Amino acid sequence: MNIPSALQHVSEHGKSQLSTYVIEQGKAILEIADIQKAYQDKRVLEHINLDLKAGELISFLGPSGCGKTTLLRIIAGLEQPDYGKIVKKGQDITRLKSAKRQCGVVFQNYALFPNLTIADNIAFGLNDQKWSKAQKAERVNELLDLIELPDISARYPYQLSGGQQQRVALARALAAKPDLLLLDEPLSALDAVVRVKLRQNIRLIQRQLNIPTILVTHDQEEALSISDRIAVMYAGKIEQLDTPHNIYYAPQTRFVAAFIGNMSFLAGKVEQNHTLKLLESESVVTRQHRMPLGAAFEVGFRPENATLSLERPVDFQGLVIKVRPIHTEFLGAKKRVFCQMQTGNGQAIDLQVDLEHQNTSSLNNDMWLSVASHHLYLFDEAGRVRC
Repeated sequence: MNIPSALQHVSEHGKSQLSTYVIEQGKAILEIADIQKAYQDKRVLEHINLDLKAGELISFLGPSGCGKTTLLRIIAGLEQPDYGKIVKKGQDITRLKSAKRQCGVVFQNYALFPNLTIADNIAFGLNDQKWSKAQKAERVNELLDLIELPDISARYPYQLSGGQQQRVALARALAAKPDLLLLDEPLSALDAVVRVKLRQNIRLIQRQLNIPTILVTHDQEEALSISDRIAVMYAGKIEQLDTPHNIYYAPQTRFVAAFIGNMSFLAGKVEQNHTLKLLESESVVTRQHRMPLGAAFEVGFRPENATLSLERPVDFQGLVIKVRPIHTEFLGAKKRVFCQMQTGNGQAIDLQVDLEHQNTSSLNNDMWLSVASHHLYLFDEAGRVRC
C-alpha cells in the first residue's frame, strides 16, 4: 500500500488505522493525516486518514453528530485540529488561515449578502489587486452561464428561488478559481425535485471544471448518486472509505450495512466451523468462512435479495425461515413486504422483502422467506463483516 508523504508523521495508533483505507495510485491534491478533534470531554474526530485526488468528488456521509461537518471545517480552516496534518498540493496548510487556503466553500444556508446584487455577490471574493473591473464582469458572466442563470446579474437574492440562490452560492465559491471545492450539505434545505436536479448540475459542473470536491451530506441517495468515493462516518470515525458500489454491495461493518439502504439482521451462533445456527429459528446457514465454535454472529440480507414462497424450498443453499407477511408498501417499480418471524418467547422479529408487483398477489398468512448464500452478509460480535 502506498502511503502519501503527509501520512508519514502519524502516531503509531494512527498508522494501525491506515490498513482500512486503500490509497490508490494517482496524484493526491489533499492529504489528511491522523486528524483528531475534541470539544471539552467529547471526542468528535478520531484518527481520520484519507486523500482526495485530482478531479475526484468524495462525500462525507453519516448521521447527525458523526463529525463530518467538523472535518470539513478543519479542511477549510474554520476549525483547528487538536492533532494531525493537512497537506494540499504538497503544502502543509494545517495552521494556514482560511482566506489563504484557496478553498471555495458552499454552505447549507447559501450565505448570500441580501444587500448586494447577484453580480456583486459572485464577485465579492475577487481581489481588486488581481482582478480589474472588466475581468470581474467577464468572470461573473462566465459563471452565470456555467450555472445556467445568465440573466440574473442585476437581481437580488430575495428575488430568486432557493435552488437559484444555491447555484449563485456555488458560482461565488468558484469565482476565484479555487484548488478545492467544499460543499456543506448544500441541498438539504431544498425540496426533493429541486435537489435531484441541482445535485446533477453540481456533478456536471464539478466534472467540467475537473475540480476536486468534498461534499458533506446525510442523504445516502445523494452520496451514492454523484460520488467517486464515499467516507461513511460514525461517532467520529471513518467506518469505510470506498466506491459507491462497494459501500452498498460490500459493506465492511454492520453500521455501514444498516445505514446504506435497508438490511435485515438475524442473530445466531457458530455450531461448527462452517455451520451457523440462528438463535430464534431452526434455520442453519453454511458459509465457507471459519469462526470460533460458539461465537455469536449476525446474518444480514437486503430486501431485494429475499424471496417469499408458499412452499419451503427444497435443497436450497442459504437462509430459509418461516414468516408471516404483515403489510406492504408501494415503492413504484416494486412493493416492500414487511414480515414477522415469531420467536420462541412469543416476540416477533421484523424482516423486509422487496418483490415485483406480479409476485405479491398470493401473499399468505404463513410463507417461507429464503435468501441465497451468496446474498448473505455475516457480521461478528464487533460488527465487522466476515464474509
